[in-house]
Amino acid sequence: DLARFANLSIKLSRAPDRLSLQPYPFADALPRLRRMIDTFGAQRLMWASDHTQSHVHHTWGESLYYLLESDLMSRDEKEWLLGRSVRTTLNWPVPT
Repeated sequence: DLARFANLSIKLSRAPDRLSLQPYPFADALPRLRRMIDTFGAQRLMWASDHTQSHVHHTWGESLYYLLESDLMSRDEKEWLLGRSVRTTLNWPVPT
């Protein structure tokens, strides 16, 4: 129901320990993430590790690489999730 609000974005902080009961590569979290992408669009989802809170469940690298190595997302979707959406939403300049 929330997807109908065009100005709503979602920060995916601590996604592996909130969406997965399995160890890296968190295979059970990826279908949930795919559903979020299909519902909201990658342009409205923002990755965040929040590693200070999640270090017991997974490493910072695992919180990033389970997305980078996933074949359930396109390269474009990964680009949006891993920085472009937050830059666009907050109107930050593109790094040179």
